[in-house]
Amino acid sequence: MEHRELFKNVTLFSNLSDEATQRIARTAVKSSYNTGEVVVWEKDSADVFFVIVQGRVSVSKMTADGREIMLSQLKKGDFFGEMALLIDEPRTATVTTLSPTTVLKVYRRDFISIVRNDAEVASSILKEVCSRLANANALIESLVYIDVCGRLAGYLRKLARAGGTATPEGMIQVTRPTQLEIAHAIGTTRETVNRMLKELQRQGLIRAEGKKILLRNEDVERD
Repeated sequence: MEHRELFKNVTLFSNLSDEATQRIARTAVKSSYNTGEVVVWEKDSADVFFVIVQGRVSVSKMTADGREIMLSQLKKGDFFGEMALLIDEPRTATVTTLSPTTVLKVYRRDFISIVRNDAEVASSILKEVCSRLANANALIESLVYIDVCGRLAGYLRKLARAGGTATPEGMIQVTRPTQLEIAHAIGTTRETVNRMLKELQRQGLIRAEGKKILLRNEDVERD
């Protein structure tokens, strides 16, 4: 596989023209490693991006208690450390060769020089970074949603355990606080509480009847 084709597989460069990709590939420096050599150490400074030409590597992290955890294995055509081209942050993992390995290295200084002088590359990289940021924001929003929903469910279970009344149909009935009171109790907004209550009802986990909320008995008893 030509070097240009290897770089076209990199997400950061996937929308570039062949000519632009070739300009980046021309800056690459080839390096070879024996089996068991460390290519990068976790927490080292980072200013180089790697594409694997041949061989295999492992990606691992150290836990707080000193254990090494393997996160993944990479092979020919895979890449790692691409964000080192854009930001000055330490490595987040250690990369070690599992067999004789050859890589292509692109240094940040060379990449930035291309970005500064090539509007196409700069625009494409900016779009990719914005896309990653949008995806990260969506993930954060989903995690916040899950967290708030879990806090609300836990709050309702606590109310049911403290003062709920059993119904003949196997539900636990509680007097519903105002949405603002619930929001203050679980650290969110009234609008979010309103949306979460509707979602729990949609899923059949609770039922609202006037100023009462009914929860399934098995949900109340669950830890």
